[in-house]
Amino acid sequence: MSAYRSRTGTRFHTVVVWILAPLSFVTLSGCSQPVIEIPSPSADTADQPPGTVVGVPVPLPPTVVLDGPGWEILIDGFTLLNIIRHPILPGGVYPGGDRQAFDGQVQVHLIGTGTLAGWQRHIVLPFSGMIDSDIRPYGAQIQSFSVELFGLESQINIDVDFDLLRIQAGAVWGFPSPGHTTLTRLGSGNWNVDSFFDITYQIDYVGAPGGVLAGQNGSQVRQAHVQIGQPVASDVWQEQGDAPPLPPGQETSGGGPLNSISGALSLVSDVDLYCIYINDPLQFQATTVGGASFNTQLFLFDLGGMGVSHNDDNPGGGLQSTITGQWVPVAGPYLLAVSAVNRDPVNPLFLPIWNNSPLAVERPPDGPGAPGPLVDWQFSTAVIAPYTIMLSGCSFCSTILPPVPPGNDYWVIDEPPGFHFGGPEYPPIPADFFAPGSQPFSGIVYFGGQPLDENIGDADTIVRRLEPLDLPAIGSTDTVPIEIIALNLLSVDPIVVDGVEWKVELGVPPPQPNGNMTVQRATPNGGSFESTILVRPMFIFTRVDGVGGPRIFDPGVVIQLAPPAPANWSSVPPPQPYPGAGPGFFPTDLVELSSVGGMHTTLEPGVETGPPTMCPPLDLNLDNEHDGLDLNPLVEAILTGPSHPAFCAVDANANHVSDVEDIALAVMALLSWPSAPIAAGDWVNVDADCDFKHHQVTGECRAPPRANKTRHILVQAADKDGTPSNCPVKFRLYNCDGAGVDKAQDVEAGDNECATVPEHRTLKVWCKRDADNVPCRISVKDVGSCPPSK
Repeated sequence: MSAYRSRTGTRFHTVVVWILAPLSFVTLSGCSQPVIEIPSPSADTADQPPGTVVGVPVPLPPTVVLDGPGWEILIDGFTLLNIIRHPILPGGVYPGGDRQAFDGQVQVHLIGTGTLAGWQRHIVLPFSGMIDSDIRPYGAQIQSFSVELFGLESQINIDVDFDLLRIQAGAVWGFPSPGHTTLTRLGSGNWNVDSFFDITYQIDYVGAPGGVLAGQNGSQVRQAHVQIGQPVASDVWQEQGDAPPLPPGQETSGGGPLNSISGALSLVSDVDLYCIYINDPLQFQATTVGGASFNTQLFLFDLGGMGVSHNDDNPGGGLQSTITGQWVPVAGPYLLAVSAVNRDPVNPLFLPIWNNSPLAVERPPDGPGAPGPLVDWQFSTAVIAPYTIMLSGCSFCSTILPPVPPGNDYWVIDEPPGFHFGGPEYPPIPADFFAPGSQPFSGIVYFGGQPLDENIGDADTIVRRLEPLDLPAIGSTDTVPIEIIALNLLSVDPIVVDGVEWKVELGVPPPQPNGNMTVQRATPNGGSFESTILVRPMFIFTRVDGVGGPRIFDPGVVIQLAPPAPANWSSVPPPQPYPGAGPGFFPTDLVELSSVGGMHTTLEPGVETGPPTMCPPLDLNLDNEHDGLDLNPLVEAILTGPSHPAFCAVDANANHVSDVEDIALAVMALLSWPSAPIAAGDWVNVDADCDFKHHQVTGECRAPPRANKTRHILVQAADKDGTPSNCPVKFRLYNCDGAGVDKAQDVEAGDNECATVPEHRTLKVWCKRDADNVPCRISVKDVGSCPPSK
């Protein structure tokens, strides 16, 4: 938690932990305290906030809470004196949710340093607050839901060092403080708590005359992330209630490997059946050796109740049992049963699925009722006793996956959207807007994306997921609010009003309205999503000739963009994730978006590309001509070799060395220009890897363009010798401001496509990664005109 400077120059550091620490074990200054286990208040759920033992001192790492010139005050511990949690009642900020109030007192221990060395105090702070919870599945073993610290206040007015110390947090004071809580019922019946709050709070203080802070006061609004408890990190499944004896059994759920199951035969003739997931049949083993004091039996079934394997007495000796994966056909979910000796499974005809002997052998179904399915158990036993089944080679039947934290999704506008002024969604630009007497403007303006930072990549759009995605299991779905926080679009071409050309920039002034994203988990590592994005754009008009200042048009219109179908996401970062993207959520597909009024665009996930290269083949001075002005720098680059900054422009065969072929191509091109530009009309390799790096293969962009300077360039997804690329190849035209002017074009491996490039456009080519460590091959060729469309 970082410190901050108050308006008086004295710094207060997260004093809010004084109040929050007694409510839970918190993560403070990087020190993580133990996982919380709180007594179950009922059979349904747990109180908010979770509790700590009253009257027991809790040490904390010394943490600065207040400082000034030459001194600091630190907190190094607290003791919860009392806390009252009031009943959970319907209401709060979440429709269908609930609210719980609490109040109490906490004693904090403060110590001084610097000029306050030797000063220390115990101060008692009263507190009260309310926590709102979203709809939670009462009674469920795992309850995961959003929370909001609706209000928290603590204040003292009579103290030898403070005339006022007041802490206020939560939405009731105008400081939103959202969070998330996951409650997991443990085998003991208590609840494990994993919770956090992103708290906005205000601290007001006034030093008392004669006290250590005499003459000082301050007020500051700050934010802090407070973690309460930790996720359940266990490889043990504790029987929940009484596991049933028949399919589907009791589902084990958790993360990571499942190394043991603990439970009890709690009734006469009890049998417990569990669903487990066998990851590797060769490594699988289940045994009660050392885990039970009675004569056990273990049985393994598939999910349909068909028998797989059984052992009564461990083949190595003793009355406990061991089964392995020798009879398990494939990895997957299975049902594991434990019973006392002679309590045996039967099929629908009440015939035993296994024979009673041999006892000390693991065997597949061999009884008259083989292979099943299991419908009941025969014979009775009087055993009532606990057991532990030790496991290897398996995991939980259902994996509890952690929430996906809030984060940013970086996008590239792939298809320029058209904004229709005077159409169904936007009003026309009014008369007199551009100048007194100027005409109104109606028409469609197309906008291309301009990279937010071309040194990182070509992302021009950022959408933020504002809340965690709660997707604990395969098939789960969650919806969270989203906000577009950056959009960098420029008009593809200027508009003309009364003979004057205007460039148009489109931005998104904060705050933007919230849309929503609905996400489904289809696998442990991803699934699908649909986003509805709300955009309130603002338009900035600037004269092309630079005369006068910009003019801003804010129509106050909100556009809703929605997709026709879901796209896919992955929790695994791509090979080149955009810096700041994620975490835990990375879109993998192109997303189409349309508005009700007919505007359409597509977004492509942004990746890190690094800065683009500027290496038009053989055009060393970037003037779109091959002439004598290129000769001297061309010879210099060839003689210097790869260390020359323009070497990529003369390495015509892209073999990373200066060779005879490069010189021959260069001489032929210069002698024959302009009748056969770029290497005498031959293919020239573009040095490219499967890394999305953009390579500009035309020179200077001029607006307006000169006459007769339009070029026609073939882009080939192969090298100059025709060897196909193993990565997809793409190209796009950009205007002189760097905005994409059309949809990026794909070139199939071994094929080529033609681009018409007027001089007020540039052409960039790149390879899109399709797999790791596969060669990309691109070559380009100037032609007199583009061939007819294929």
